[in-house]
Amino acid sequence: MASAGIESNASQNLETRIARATRARTRALLRIDIEIPAWDPWRFLERARAQSRPWFAWSSRDQRETFISLGAVSHHAAPAEPGWAASGAYCSSMTEQVIRLAFEDGRRVAPDMPLLVGGLSFTTRATEITGSPWAGWSNGALWVPELVLMERGGAGVACLTYAWSKGDDPAAIASWARERERELASPPEATWLRQATRAPRRPSSVYEERTWAERVESALEAINGEAMDKVVLARVARFWAGAGEVFDVSNTLRALKRDQPDCDVFAVGHPDGSVFLGASPEALLETQGRQARTVALAGTVGRGAGPEDDERRSSDLLRSEKNGREHQLVVEAIVESLEPLSERMESLEEARLRTLTQVHHLETPIAAELTPEVGAFEVLARLHPTPATCGWPRGAASDWIQEHEGLDRGWYAGPVGWLNGRGDSRFSVALRSALIRGDEAHAFSGAGLVRGSTPEGEWRETEMKLQAISQSSMTRPSESQGGES
Repeated sequence: MASAGIESNASQNLETRIARATRARTRALLRIDIEIPAWDPWRFLERARAQSRPWFAWSSRDQRETFISLGAVSHHAAPAEPGWAASGAYCSSMTEQVIRLAFEDGRRVAPDMPLLVGGLSFTTRATEITGSPWAGWSNGALWVPELVLMERGGAGVACLTYAWSKGDDPAAIASWARERERELASPPEATWLRQATRAPRRPSSVYEERTWAERVESALEAINGEAMDKVVLARVARFWAGAGEVFDVSNTLRALKRDQPDCDVFAVGHPDGSVFLGASPEALLETQGRQARTVALAGTVGRGAGPEDDERRSSDLLRSEKNGREHQLVVEAIVESLEPLSERMESLEEARLRTLTQVHHLETPIAAELTPEVGAFEVLARLHPTPATCGWPRGAASDWIQEHEGLDRGWYAGPVGWLNGRGDSRFSVALRSALIRGDEAHAFSGAGLVRGSTPEGEWRETEMKLQAISQSSMTRPSESQGGES
């Protein structure tokens, strides 16, 4: 009886605070923070996949945050041009509506919980590719999740969001929040947390290599003719789970998090059941107030067979004229893109080595202090696509890709990430990624072509990059998901 009384008082307290906070509003996004045990939020992955609603999962490379979001109370499908402007306007309208409340009176709210999640496709241009796996996916999508579960620094927090309109009953909202709080008191059983089977690696075919070589030669001809300085050629490899099996999305994500610790691991769940997931080594943009950070990541060599070979390869990369030229194009393009939006910029004078599980990269961090009133999407519109994923000059490279690549990249190499209620953001380039549909996975990779590139060398680079996703892909018998794919 005492417990019921405490719950009734807490609910009444929340009801009063909701009524007070919305008194002068006609509509609002009510965000209610609930303290929860610090268990892994990814235990909800299977529950997210079982619902025909969008979901989003993220684990940052610096271990600052791991979260999962379920459902959507507001959804924005990015249109064709001008998709950036429309998406930026949508984000601004959402942040302006936020009212933040703690579940219990006197508790502090978490100021930086994700408000919007999602991503955008590599290009908004119409792509007519027969048999594209991206059927049903829009040019991009951003949405306000109904529930975000986050673990940060050993503490757990849940954020419920309710799209409030004038006339909604505060008592009903408080009752809804109380019911959700009970559900979150303990995590769901994660019977899927077990050793799954690694998916078999699909061997490359001679036909694919021949087609690749022809496209590389075509690109080099354009580069040598000075139509462009660099272009990034992408390819897709198709994998199958095996007879009677499907790809195990939840365990694949966990494998990526374990196998690629220096990457942002992400997953975007589509209501039709398909999932786009990956482990990105490249941060496209991180903003906090007026501070913006990005990175130039271009120039690649595979890891060595042993410590001595690995050291030799990394030294060769740092001295490579071809890779150095490719990397410098990216640095100069990023600086040129950010300068009109910035009051001050900083970057390393020389590229440093970035070592991942399968490859070494050349990396140059770049920081900027943005001019007042510049938002994340204005910066994204200037940065994307960088020469690391498209080429340079951007227009010429983009035109060549559209005409010659023969691939619907979809969300591959586009921005994926999130923004909080203050407008701070974190987006990565959706690299080392795959689109999964039941027993099929379409994995993407690319290579930057400049003078000195060869079809064989760039093919090997794409094969190394594909390993990041293929070696972490897990499968399980389809019946273990109750027939779900």
